[in-house]
Amino acid sequence: MARLTIKALKTIKTIKEVQSTLESINPSNDNLVFDKVNDILEIYISDVIIENEA
Repeated sequence: MARLTIKALKTIKTIKEVQSTLESINPSNDNLVFDKVNDILEIYISDVIIENEA
């Protein structure tokens, strides 16, 4: 993986914390809204990494 800026790392850390919170609220992943939000957050992490490399 490319070297990430401090800002990118902080953003990813924050997203991971949100994902962890969602997981604790919905441990069985039976809520489609939480599942969809998690998918969007994963895409956002990818975007942060790609943007950082540019």
